[in-house]
Amino acid sequence: MTIGTVLLIDIIWIVGLILLFIVLNILDKKYKFYNHHDWNDLGRIIMHFFIIVVPVVAFTIGAILNYIIGYRWVIVIAVTVLLLPIIYLLIKILYYSFICNPAKMAEYTRNRLKGFSHYRENCNKSTLKNDKHAAESGYIYWQINQMEQKMGRSGLVYKLLPYSVKKKYFKAIVENSRNELRSLKSWEYHADLFKVYYAVTDIYLYFDDGKKSIARTYLKKKDFTRDELSEEDKLLYDYSQKLNNITITGRLIYIFMCIEKYLINLYPEKDWTPVARRMWNITKDKEHLSEGSPGNSYREIVPSYIMKLYKNGYGYDKVNSMVFEGKLEKDTYDEIRALYDGIYAGDPDEEINKIISLIDDFVYCCKYFNSDFLHYDERTIKLCIEADSILINNGIELPDMKLLEPYKFNRKRIELKYVERVKAFGFGVDAAHLSQILKSE
Repeated sequence: MTIGTVLLIDIIWIVGLILLFIVLNILDKKYKFYNHHDWNDLGRIIMHFFIIVVPVVAFTIGAILNYIIGYRWVIVIAVTVLLLPIIYLLIKILYYSFICNPAKMAEYTRNRLKGFSHYRENCNKSTLKNDKHAAESGYIYWQINQMEQKMGRSGLVYKLLPYSVKKKYFKAIVENSRNELRSLKSWEYHADLFKVYYAVTDIYLYFDDGKKSIARTYLKKKDFTRDELSEEDKLLYDYSQKLNNITITGRLIYIFMCIEKYLINLYPEKDWTPVARRMWNITKDKEHLSEGSPGNSYREIVPSYIMKLYKNGYGYDKVNSMVFEGKLEKDTYDEIRALYDGIYAGDPDEEINKIISLIDDFVYCCKYFNSDFLHYDERTIKLCIEADSILINNGIELPDMKLLEPYKFNRKRIELKYVERVKAFGFGVDAAHLSQILKSE
């Protein structure tokens, strides 16, 4: 092996590791698998330095000795040292997967916290006021944290362990703590949809008094099954499958269709054209989604904005100045008030106000959107669920999802490209042709 070859291998090794660490840090911003407590960030930088420099120095010295002396075993040792960090990582993963006893790890983590009594004495008292069993769930959480640090302060070993192996350690920690947590009745793993496309598996602790507390594991799981989810999350997951590639504007259009079905089926004697016309105008201009000002037309059709004050004896002038900042026209006031008079008593919790207020909730949700689809993905799906639930409760057929075909986008491209996320928001759409009410004009 020539000196040139040695230097080439050194350069490839250094550049390769630097790129690897850059990729890991980028992934950490999304998946948060590094431990950032105390000095761990500095410790990780020092570790990266030694991983890069020490093997390169050892390899170079070994290669030079091999070149000068001619002993081939020296180069074997040098290559082994070069690969040592990877070998070490694999050994640790294998050790914690197949050799390490979870019960012993649980004993170690409990000793690190000096037992439950010591932990509770030092627990944040304000936290205990909000959650009677916060000390118990916190005790489990910090044991998991100690286990993660024991496996490697960078958190990488813990991150790379199989999900089934992590669950064995979790079980050992909880079971080892049961003799201290005397009021603990039972526990289970529970997957919650942190985002609509991956679940976070936490430990739910159930106590003798019927209370529940959650020990956070922050263990993200993309390969979860639907059965692992709570009933509420199952519903959110099902809707995410139907709406995951529909733009934000497309979802708002879906809510428009739900509102129309509600009004037509429950109040067919009314002419809802004034409401429909203002509603379908919202998506034509992106400013309707970003301004959120009281003068926007969508607030003119929300029953509570006009009718609450009207029912309390206030007239147009008061409603216009207090709610609409002087931007509400008298003809609009009279037209909308006449529509809701007799079917809306002024309570914000009335069903007709709830379903039309979804537009207000939607626009408010997107008020500071900054054109980024990912910020509002889950929330807008939940608003569509609320609209559907109102229709279902009244036995009304849901809108046809096929009508949203023109508002689809390529979901796979938005995770890494900001420009694609802007497209996924969807702007300037004239979808009035989907209106059942305006068709009959």
